[in-house]
Amino acid sequence: MSRIRDKGVSLLETMIALMVMAMLAVMIANAFGFQTRVLQRLGGTDVSVNNALNLRDLRRWLEDIPGGLNQGAPMEMQGAPTVFRFASVDVTGRFWQGAPISVELSVRNGALVAQASGLNPDREPISFVSILASAPVQNVRIRYYGRHALDSEAQWKTEWTSAPRLPSLIRIDWERANAGQVPFVFEPGLTQNQSLRELTDLVPDG
Repeated sequence: MSRIRDKGVSLLETMIALMVMAMLAVMIANAFGFQTRVLQRLGGTDVSVNNALNLRDLRRWLEDIPGGLNQGAPMEMQGAPTVFRFASVDVTGRFWQGAPISVELSVRNGALVAQASGLNPDREPISFVSILASAPVQNVRIRYYGRHALDSEAQWKTEWTSAPRLPSLIRIDWERANAGQVPFVFEPGLTQNQSLRELTDLVPDG
């Protein structure tokens, strides 16, 4: 009479199966880790792009301030070492076209931001807060280059009060992780200044 052998899994087969499962687990973990790193990089890219677009809008608001350097500045500008405010008109499409707006640049919650207030196309009050440099931002220093009525020549100033002239330049220096970053430099009233120069070129000598 023949004996019936018990059927089962040997120790060697179990070890091989565990090794295969471990290899699959490592492959899956690496795939998820790579995907996470890609998403993090894409997310950081999105933030950088948004910040660049916000910086572009701030530049346009400053450049489109009515009142050239030689024609006086009918709209207000107040500047301090870490914050400045100014009035302009909107050409970015965030408000109704040509709407008067007020803008304040300052540091909030560790980020460099610009808050713009004005009217939407329905003439209703609206406000936007745009991040120019994400947190953590450190050692923000704003300087203004220009000449007041009593100044003999243009010079860098740490403050700018409403005056017959706009500053020629505004420079914003800032740091992140105690390392200097590329400064932001703006030329207020640039659009009208260029228009005035073009008109001047059309006037014949004499």
